Amino acid sequence: MSKRAFSFIELIVLLAILSVMLAIGVPYLTKYIKKYGIEKETAQIYSDLVAQRFKSITTGENYGVAFNANSYTLFRFDDSNYNMKYDGPSEMADAVTKSVKYKILKKTNGGYLSASNNIVIFDKNGVARNVNWGFGGFTIKVDSSGIGPIRYNCVIISAQRIKEGVCQ
Repeated sequence: MSKRAFSFIELIVLLAILSVMLAIGVPYLTKYIKKYGIEKETAQIYSDLVAQRFKSITTGENYGVAFNANSYTLFRFDDSNYNMKYDGPSEMADAVTKSVKYKILKKTNGGYLSASNNIVIFDKNGVARNVNWGFGGFTIKVDSSGIGPIRYNCVIISAQRIKEGVCQ
């Protein structure tokens, strides 16, 4: 009668092989998880911007989005003093703040900086405006430094269009 079992040495070799495979695979897995999270947050910001623009067109009211480094706020623009200018948080009605895991950046001439206090307001025609009611457009990027190739990591807001894209 023959015994069919693994010896202790065979089990140790198997554990060593599995440990090496895990040591190689874990960094790729964490990078993939971060990449997916960045793409998901970018898609959520894009979706919320499009929804705010759509609400402004369908209701005839002004809606906006205020970006900060780790969150953004969706609101109905209540221009109570009728000066057609954003005068601060007191003009944010029905505000909903959404937190994000990865930092939100704004494109500037010198690269990307924290997106603190950047606001876009959609008028009743869905045109993007800045806080002084001029035609506003800018690029918002979810920080993807150190990730490599990524499908979507930024949202480009122009006066008439909102697009998802890849920003370097």
